[in-house]
Amino acid sequence: RETLLQKRRPIVDALKKSARFQEFPLGSDDGSSLVQLRTAGAYGWEDQNISDSNFPNQNLPASTRAFLLDFRMDMVESWDAHLAMEELGYRPGNSRETLRFGKDHPNIQREVWVVGLGDEWRGSGGDRRVVCLGGDAGGRSAGLRYRQRRWGRGCRFLAFRKESSGTYGSGILEFFLGPWCLDPLDPWQLLPRAILRAGRFNLC
Repeated sequence: RETLLQKRRPIVDALKKSARFQEFPLGSDDGSSLVQLRTAGAYGWEDQNISDSNFPNQNLPASTRAFLLDFRMDMVESWDAHLAMEELGYRPGNSRETLRFGKDHPNIQREVWVVGLGDEWRGSGGDRRVVCLGGDAGGRSAGLRYRQRRWGRGCRFLAFRKESSGTYGSGILEFFLGPWCLDPLDPWQLLPRAILRAGRFNLC
């Protein structure tokens, strides 16, 4: 029987072929909390749920080179974007990195959404949300969007180069199978298990 990964393979391969990266410098990480980063970003509106207590896993090297990934396709699923990114040698930016990007490059989000798929918060209803920076000429926002949504052409995914080699980094396993993953029928859990069954996972 086809594994979920095999079923998604044509989509992931198409995303990889269409991907375009734009590089940006990123200031050094001064250790500010997520609330402090929200304040420093001077947003017209910000979601109060973007906090260290809701996004506790920030143990990543503080990179000073960020990339915005444009897949140039409509209705991109989050897990397809994440897998394509990993196979291209990148990892998704987390909430902290997304807010750092918003602080350093405040006008980008007036033109496109900046999405950080690197970590998530589960609301009281169990829905998963990721940090997304948006806005227009009238103002800027730091909000939370449903991970289970599809992303349009006006979205860019924040990405960073992976520092070690391998088919899939250890971060993607923690991301898909973290302690917040409780539903055995959730595709976010079925997908990494399909990867493991296919023998494609490599701890970096």
